[in-house]
Amino acid sequence: MIEAIATLDALEANMSRALYRCRFDAEHRDATLPVLAALLAEDDTAIRQRAMRAVATIGHCDTTRALAALVPLLCANLLHADELTRGTAVGALFAVGQDNPEAAVPALIDACDAESLLDRSLLALIEMGEAARSAVPCFRRFATHRNGKIRRLVMRGLGAIGADDEDSRTVLNAGLRDPNKRVRDMAQKALVKVNECQ
Repeated sequence: MIEAIATLDALEANMSRALYRCRFDAEHRDATLPVLAALLAEDDTAIRQRAMRAVATIGHCDTTRALAALVPLLCANLLHADELTRGTAVGALFAVGQDNPEAAVPALIDACDAESLLDRSLLALIEMGEAARSAVPCFRRFATHRNGKIRRLVMRGLGAIGADDEDSRTVLNAGLRDPNKRVRDMAQKALVKVNECQ
């Protein structure tokens, strides 16, 4: 564990210079990713969380799918017993999804099955915008959720993705009649966005 902490300290030194370098230096990235993969599998939750934050810090790389090898390890952390670890995994998947939505979006859709990750996962998908188009059925699935915040995120997500299919329009139109004013307002905004996308 001491070696893992020292490794993370080195990656995070100088305002995470080594992590940011992974964005544009393929050779450095190729040397760093196996180290991060090992840290993501550590037993210690604090180490795992720091490793996931390191992956999120790398974020968007100059090469598409540069961080794809880490996605299965991030997905494994979605099932961790610790809620903070699961939430950190969602954030790291969002960061990976910036240049690899094909890998991250399905994992974030699966994360929506866990009630404790639902709002974070929906937010990550919303921020990915049109790259998360395959999440449209997921958003529609939660259109009648008991929590108004989730219903509002559904409306926002359908708008962000530009979901103009008939089923999505039905959900958005139903949102205009939601008992929650904030959901109604978001449904209206989403419909405007969807209409602009046509």
